[in-house]
Amino acid sequence: MKVTGFMLTYRLRELQDLREIVTSQFGDSLFQFVEDQAGKESPEALMQVYGECERKIAVLQVAQARYNLSVTVAPLDQPMTLHQAVKLVGGAARAAKLWKDAAKNTGRNPYAVGDLSRDRDHEYARRMVSVQDCLAHATEASRWVSALRQAIQVGNAAEVELDGLDPTLFE
Repeated sequence: MKVTGFMLTYRLRELQDLREIVTSQFGDSLFQFVEDQAGKESPEALMQVYGECERKIAVLQVAQARYNLSVTVAPLDQPMTLHQAVKLVGGAARAAKLWKDAAKNTGRNPYAVGDLSRDRDHEYARRMVSVQDCLAHATEASRWVSALRQAIQVGNAAEVELDGLDPTLFE
């Protein structure tokens, strides 16, 4: 079957939402008044839906891993699998935030008296990376994050044939 990364992602979200809904209904289904039984699902029926969701999610996650390993992207001309780009983007975004926050950090504690010092009369902490250098690092890191995100979008749009994938998983 031919699929895109978007098809896999959206179907996984649908199934995870259904699983969450069924999970929230299960506890209430254990105790019912006789007159309410016609309108509520039985715990067994809910658990059957839950089990089917879990099975489909597992199969689709394996398909997604196969898809991500088969698609190649090249953020900033650095070829890699889509899987690797997905794994890198979170850490890259955190690094960009650290550099941005470092540029804003004045080294002063608003609740303390005086500058960062070990002893009032002797040694003072000094900035190790200038604000300008922090901004340059933040800009570079942000470009990398943007390139990864764009590559992931392009990669997820690629249509790939995945042998053995059951089309009924998307119903």
